Amino acid sequence: MGFSWDVLITGLSTLFAGLGGAWINGATGVNRDKQAGRLGVQLERDQRQRDAYATLIMVARQVLRNQRQMLVAYVANEPGFSGDPIVADTFTRANTLGDDLTRAVVEVELLGSEVARTNAVAILEAVRAVGDIFAARSLALHTAEKSDKSIARLPPFDESAATARCQTLDASIGAFIDAVRPETHAVSVG
Repeated sequence: MGFSWDVLITGLSTLFAGLGGAWINGATGVNRDKQAGRLGVQLERDQRQRDAYATLIMVARQVLRNQRQMLVAYVANEPGFSGDPIVADTFTRANTLGDDLTRAVVEVELLGSEVARTNAVAILEAVRAVGDIFAARSLALHTAEKSDKSIARLPPFDESAATARCQTLDASIGAFIDAVRPETHAVSVG
């Protein structure tokens, strides 16, 4: 009886096929793990981006509400100097909200898309535009109070300009939402 080459060839081919299959499976498994890792990182980044967008929207709406309350106080010539605790709280809250808004815009500038960054800056500029009207009126009222000049002799507060700027802020918030909505519904795949 001689050596059976058929058995050897069959055995070796089975062995190499098994090893090759294991190698291919291992290689694709590593690739799957890398893809899953990249997908996990991208999903985490997408979530941080959505959180930054949501924070900016929430803070911007709080700022708008506060500015509308300040508008009422300025129309009544009561920008916190009178000692009214509700008015004083509104003006005190403005500083905190300003800091919160700046932080929220910075987060969007760091994490957001180009369109989100552009719209976030538009919100910040709209807030500043309203603030400029309030700052000018505060200065006039404060100067009148210090110089014993009657507040009644000051020109009336420009309520229509302040209202228009509040409406611009409201529209800027809406534009931001419209701009980022498609991003917040899309799921990134690495």
